[in-house]
Amino acid sequence: MKLFDGLNNIYEHLADEQSKDFFRAKAWTAISGDKKYFGEFRDKMIENQIILAKKDIEIKNLTNAYIFGCGDSSSFAFRLYGKNIVAFSDNNKKRWGGKHFKLPIIPPNEIPKTSKIIVSPRSKIAYTDIKNQLLAYGFNEENIYIFTEICEKIYGKEYFENLITNNEEIFVDAGCFDGGTALEFIDFAKGDFKKIYAFEPDPVSFKNCEKNLSEFIEVGKCEVYNCALNDKNETVHFLNKATPGSRIDKDGILIKSVALDDILKDEKVTFIKMDIEGGEYNALIGAKNIIAKNHPKLAICIYHKPEDIFELPNLILEIDSTYKFYIRHYSATDVSSVLYAI
Repeated sequence: MKLFDGLNNIYEHLADEQSKDFFRAKAWTAISGDKKYFGEFRDKMIENQIILAKKDIEIKNLTNAYIFGCGDSSSFAFRLYGKNIVAFSDNNKKRWGGKHFKLPIIPPNEIPKTSKIIVSPRSKIAYTDIKNQLLAYGFNEENIYIFTEICEKIYGKEYFENLITNNEEIFVDAGCFDGGTALEFIDFAKGDFKKIYAFEPDPVSFKNCEKNLSEFIEVGKCEVYNCALNDKNETVHFLNKATPGSRIDKDGILIKSVALDDILKDEKVTFIKMDIEGGEYNALIGAKNIIAKNHPKLAICIYHKPEDIFELPNLILEIDSTYKFYIRHYSATDVSSVLYAI
């Protein structure tokens, strides 16, 4: 009965039908262990989005195009453009000469200069670097399409949907990887915000964050911490891959972890984003005083563990029962599901 009481409590706080549909599908998948429930929901959502997206004139006119990048986002780009794609390209030399969705993968310098190119990586840092690379090769800027920007017309803006910011915003980016989400927050806030606190435990990614956010660090608008967020201050093992999948793991290196309540106890935090590979539950416990006191906007990933769909919303409601929830899904796979608490 306790489980079903918790389910009902979450359901009553879901603010729209899209969130309720997601919750039902994800809950049945978690309870039964059968991925078909969420898979059916996801595929139906994608098909509806593709139908709407193909009415967009920019998408209609993208014919005889190339997709740059062979990662996760390339699969949705291919589903969207299908027969209009000539080939894929990638900076990874090991992929050259291979196939992706039965189409050839070619080096970037072999793409005809008059071609239209869809840049599929989602990270702002990655797609900006690729765009600059293509411009340096002599491609026309009007023929370079950033897939993340196209996806925002379809999905909405990940981590920032249904949200409004103001110039007193204090943003916590937990799991900042290369600093891309922090830069997207700056764009979303139109550069008008109070402070960013970014947390990245992976040593290599931390250095990238410092580099990519240096402009804002230098003027005191951003601080980057080389540590993980947790429910207490302690040393933990961390699997450092220098990728978005780096995470707390018993086989990893020793790193520092901290509770947000301790490190930012004097700050009026207004917005917390967490994408920390399954560490969200403990990190929320470590931020419970900040959440209870300030009622910040929350954008929390809920796809790393099956139990996230139950445990994370219930924990948030235990801390502050006045939150309303929106849930949105941002990919053609099972990853990139975000719980918004407002």
